Amino acid sequence: MSKKRPNMPPTATALLAAGLLLFCGGFATAALLLPSTAKVQVDGRDIPMEAYNIDGCNYYKLRDIAAAVDFGLWFDERENTVHIERDKRYDASYSGPDSGQPLYGRTHPAPVGVEQFVRVENTLEHYTALIRLDEVLRGERALQLLSEANSYNGAPPEGKEYVLAKFTASVESSEGDRAVSFRHDKFVLFSEGGVEYKLDSILAPDPKFRGDVYAGSGALTGYAAFLVDCSDPAPRAAFGRSYDGTGGIWFDLSGS
Repeated sequence: MSKKRPNMPPTATALLAAGLLLFCGGFATAALLLPSTAKVQVDGRDIPMEAYNIDGCNYYKLRDIAAAVDFGLWFDERENTVHIERDKRYDASYSGPDSGQPLYGRTHPAPVGVEQFVRVENTLEHYTALIRLDEVLRGERALQLLSEANSYNGAPPEGKEYVLAKFTASVESSEGDRAVSFRHDKFVLFSEGGVEYKLDSILAPDPKFRGDVYAGSGALTGYAAFLVDCSDPAPRAAFGRSYDGTGGIWFDLSGS
């Protein structure tokens, strides 16, 4: 039975090619990635570890190595740099030296006024951007603006209410100088309890959070409209998550 080669994003392919050059002493234009059966031992103790064999070379996740050997490791998204700190113990939650600023994420989304850096890498998009939540309106205040913007925006269903969030986005870099398209449906909406909301078709007032932006060309500011449960005290929106739900930047849409 033939083995299928798994699909890998361009970035991963490039990293693997570089690894072949560094560790195998040669460059391969095509490589077959297979699960490795090689065991890993640390001080004579077997350590279960995911690995892949590529053209006879075994590849392991650096984070798994850090956990096994117990050294500090963190990734600087803005600088796109991996930091290894031999004088620190491994901590999966550690994200770098304390800058005096709170660390935002899924369980601690950023409030109004905080600008966040995001790196988006997927099949179609490769860019870095800065996004800030400028304003959050909820309930009657949001309904009033939506009704004035378009008569099709009627009263929300029973038990639901509107949330209007104004965002400002700018692009720091983009592969091939491509324009980055921002839209409200690039966000994924969650309840405080971590349950994903379905995005509804709501006609946001002007200015809308919709448009193409090039790196260094200024910023896009506009409203995105959402529908949440009235009983949800702290809905949150994620932008730029990975396919498995990790990463991205998170915003607190508690509103007023």
